Amino acid sequence: MNNLSSVEWVQAIGWTLLHAFWQLALIGGIAWLWYRLTTSQNPGKRYAGMVFFLVLCLFVTGYTFIRLWWDFDLSQEGIMVAEPAATVQMPGPDTDGASTPASLSGWLNAHLHWLTIGWLLGVTLLALRAFGGYLFLQYLRVEGAQMPDARWQIRFEALKKGMGINRAVQLLESAVVKGPVTFGYFKPVVLIPAGWLANFPPDQLEVLLLHELAHVYRRDFAVNILLSAITILLFFHPAVHWLSSRIRELREECCDDLALAGGADPVIYAESLIAIFNKKNLALAMNATSHSSHFSQRIRRLLTPPVAEHADRFHLIPVVTSFALLAAVLYAGFLQAQTPAVSVAADKMNVLYIGVDNPLTVAVAGVPSENIRLQSNELTLIDKGNGNFVALARQPGTATISVEANNQPVKQLQFRVKRIPDPMAVYNDLTSGAITAEDFKKRANLSVALTSDYEGMSCQIASFSLIRVRPKEDAIEVFVREGEVNERAKQLIESAAPGDFYYFDTIRAKCPAGERPLNALVFRIVEK
Repeated sequence: MNNLSSVEWVQAIGWTLLHAFWQLALIGGIAWLWYRLTTSQNPGKRYAGMVFFLVLCLFVTGYTFIRLWWDFDLSQEGIMVAEPAATVQMPGPDTDGASTPASLSGWLNAHLHWLTIGWLLGVTLLALRAFGGYLFLQYLRVEGAQMPDARWQIRFEALKKGMGINRAVQLLESAVVKGPVTFGYFKPVVLIPAGWLANFPPDQLEVLLLHELAHVYRRDFAVNILLSAITILLFFHPAVHWLSSRIRELREECCDDLALAGGADPVIYAESLIAIFNKKNLALAMNATSHSSHFSQRIRRLLTPPVAEHADRFHLIPVVTSFALLAAVLYAGFLQAQTPAVSVAADKMNVLYIGVDNPLTVAVAGVPSENIRLQSNELTLIDKGNGNFVALARQPGTATISVEANNQPVKQLQFRVKRIPDPMAVYNDLTSGAITAEDFKKRANLSVALTSDYEGMSCQIASFSLIRVRPKEDAIEVFVREGEVNERAKQLIESAAPGDFYYFDTIRAKCPAGERPLNALVFRIVEK
């Protein structure tokens, strides 16, 4: 193993990995700023920008490796290489730093081969896993796959032509996959779980097929392989994984927009995504419900009218602004290096909510807690002692908190102020739709599903109206108080039969900031 420490490419990889930590962190910081500043842009532009930053990570790392390897080769041949002024020297294997174990550079040179070995092992394991995933995709083409009936083949061809795809795309039913999956570049294939074509609502299935065809139209499979390769090579850096996750999210948004442009109804599209939300997916393949943490945002985009964008000539402004902001942040950090460190942390969330107590913990380095004061024009601040405060917010927007230590201002911080998002009424974990009489009767339970991740949020059903509409009969309405399903409501639920409609209306919930009206629910009783 000791001989490896003198091998040029081993040393070059080791030093490249060390430099990659700060280089990729810098690129990731710029990418994060650009991502935050371009929220009003369409997902296509943002997707291209994030792909650029990820490819830039590979380019910078590759350039560093080539430059270092070249320098090591020159040092081995006895050629002197001019070193640019820097805070960290990149020594060659024959320099004095390498022969002086007591120095930092000498110690690193003597142990860098372990870092290189660890990186090689990681890349090998991840590459084998990716190759196994690719083989599994090829296995899916034949195992448990069959052609759908002629009616769906004709409809699929019509959807494909409507999307502007002229090459062959195969539609197969699969007994293996749990959700719609698309893969392949030269011979793309769309897999639908067996039984979906017969049992899934046709309008919902068509919008899902439009989404999968959008992946084919955009040639996402080839791009996905490239991004997976970059992620494997740079697996050790969190910025790369963050970029890769954002790219996959934006890719799904791009396909959502293409599906809508292809004629998909936004409401039906949202319902179809919700219907298959819990289905599993494959890493190298692409499907309509990848990345569950991004799922709710996609649903909001589908159901919310798009915001008008600025003209295309302004799309470079966020990039320039990102560089300027990053420079400003670094300069501000330099100027404040000798000021005491100040920490103001919202204990429950990173935002402040209206109508509830928002605990804050405040600390200033070297200053006793009793000498710390907070002031704000937008908030009511209550000192609980020992650096603990409670903030009471009144208006949504932003609030500035000024921190004073020993009667001297030391820092100002801004917090977002939001209303607690409305909770959502659910019946047996369902929000509406078709349901069998047996499932409808199984557990008569109207409850609240929280759409907010605020820790202090706790809501209970206060009251609601239950209405049954049966063909050729008068509607029957039961009013329920205190949130508990009473005997009349239970009898009405037990009478459910195919063809009935049940409405849960005027639902109100008791929440920390008072009673709130909730969404209505509509269920259509169907046969098994």
